Amino acid sequence: MAGLAIWLFTALALTAAPGPQLELTSPTPLHNGDRATLSGSGFLPGEVLTHFGAVVRYENRIPAAYRGFDLPDLAVTADDAGRFQVEVPLTMLSGVQGRVQLALWHDQKVLETDFLPVRDAGQLEYPGLDATAGTLTFGDFARGGPGEDPVLNGDDVPLTGSGWAGTVFQVDEERYTTINGTSPPDPTFYNNLTHDIVFSGGSLTAASSCVLGGITSAILSVRVTVLVWDPPQYSTITYTTSTGAVQGEGYLSSADVTAPQVQSASATSLYNITVTFSEAVTTPALNADAIDNWTVTFNGAKAVTEVSPLGSLGTTTVTLTVADLGDRGATPTVQFTTGADEYEDDAGNDAASTIAPHLTAADDIVPPTPSLTAPTDGTFMEGASVAWTAAAGAGTDASLQGLRLQGSDNGSSWSNLGDDTSAPYGATYTFGTKYTYYRAQAYDTEGNTANSASSVNFQDAHHLHLTTIPAATQAGVVSGQWTFTVHDNYGNPENVTQTVSLSTDGANGSFRATPSGSNITYVNLINASAGNFYYYDTHPGNPWVKVVNVALLDDSTQYTVNLNTGIASIQIRTATGGEGSATGALEVAGAANGGTYNVTDWMYAAGYNSLGQYVEDVAATWDVVGSLPTGGGSGFQN
Repeated sequence: MAGLAIWLFTALALTAAPGPQLELTSPTPLHNGDRATLSGSGFLPGEVLTHFGAVVRYENRIPAAYRGFDLPDLAVTADDAGRFQVEVPLTMLSGVQGRVQLALWHDQKVLETDFLPVRDAGQLEYPGLDATAGTLTFGDFARGGPGEDPVLNGDDVPLTGSGWAGTVFQVDEERYTTINGTSPPDPTFYNNLTHDIVFSGGSLTAASSCVLGGITSAILSVRVTVLVWDPPQYSTITYTTSTGAVQGEGYLSSADVTAPQVQSASATSLYNITVTFSEAVTTPALNADAIDNWTVTFNGAKAVTEVSPLGSLGTTTVTLTVADLGDRGATPTVQFTTGADEYEDDAGNDAASTIAPHLTAADDIVPPTPSLTAPTDGTFMEGASVAWTAAAGAGTDASLQGLRLQGSDNGSSWSNLGDDTSAPYGATYTFGTKYTYYRAQAYDTEGNTANSASSVNFQDAHHLHLTTIPAATQAGVVSGQWTFTVHDNYGNPENVTQTVSLSTDGANGSFRATPSGSNITYVNLINASAGNFYYYDTHPGNPWVKVVNVALLDDSTQYTVNLNTGIASIQIRTATGGEGSATGALEVAGAANGGTYNVTDWMYAAGYNSLGQYVEDVAATWDVVGSLPTGGGSGFQN
């Protein structure tokens, strides 16, 4: 229930009606003796309200004058809804050209209506219009003064002054259509500014300020008026308007009257200088007009041949194209000469000429792009360190200070891993971190840098590596199991889904998935880091065995296939049709089969002789007489 009570209280607080308010309505402009309707709301039901008064602003005077009038006969009682409405005769407006508002001293604060315009043709009297409350000026502020940006709506500007007494009644703002606060304010009056004015010993405290408002494009300057009184006596109202001809003290500029400045310059290449203005400016539409304002010197005059952008309606930077500066450490001098309506801000202020010694452009010319020559994409970095080498780019001059190796895990945040200040550039990086990427960075004496392209991801799969190579085999005998592994550049196994091709330069070599299986030419890896195969060759020798994938660096090794000293096999086609006949049964004899054979008139024989030489003959007739015992024998005889 407590939670519900809190929620109900919060909901009611959020939807509660605003505090007491006053509103003055009437056909305008008002004249002396007119009756205006004063309405109120937000009061307590049945509340009796007294201490009403009127404030008249006399705009017949420059600056405007104020006077307060007590209305002792005005008293009202709020109805059951906390509201009231009453007709008030305004008999204090004789000869007034200005404004009037009504006010109520209620619950220790002033409630005020808006000002309504007054235009009365009667006789004007000035009783008490010269009552001065104290001195009033604007304090130091970042805008509104000479050479500063204009003040804006919402600016909380400081106020200073002395000789004050009483209680602040309200703070008003006079808005002018001239840049120096001298034109008649009507109809540019803005009343009841938010403020935090505090008096201490008759002076405004350092924290005293007011918040400006109502500034439009037609308003070029503003002043402020502070009214004080001894409540609830409206007749005691006195006031002071910030006066004086000093911009930033007596009035603030709300118009841009400040010429743009050429603020800085930067040499960004041997042929380009970027110039920055203090604010956005237009630029000439024609290059011939744009270049006339600029003079550039560095070891002599450097002709300005182009300015960009052209025809801009508002840019803070322009780029000058100049003759070759000839030095990557160049700091050219840039001079700007103003021209009518060529480089100007939105308010039409022409950019100011630079003053000798003008601007010295910063050296922001980066070194030529270097290249990282090691480690390359294929470097296998299984040790404790890696040697790196780099080369400076073409066009490097004496401004280059050195090259360094950098490493990164994400390709965006880089760490320095070592540098070298003289060619040939290189050193050894001992692994603290095995970074994903590496690059070379060139740096000059001004701290300008240029980076090489970053390396590939060294922690991705890069290498095929024959990790298990069986012992040598014999011709005609299947090898032991081979194993290959996919590694990153640091030797870590990497799972991949790839087809790895198997190849050999042995003319009679082949691969198998199992010792007794059929021939294969590849191994499919499915999210795996390793694969296996077997090798078989009918010829002795030292064939190369190779594993290949287009996405990975291949690996190969030279394998030994030894001689088979026994008869591994003999293939016999008996010439049942007589000598030279191609008919007859194919039989196999030898170590794998054993037995004794006496054969004549062979059409085809193939196998190993007693010297370990592989022989075959499909054209001649062989006469073999003798026995071929199990495990091999004396071999062929022709």
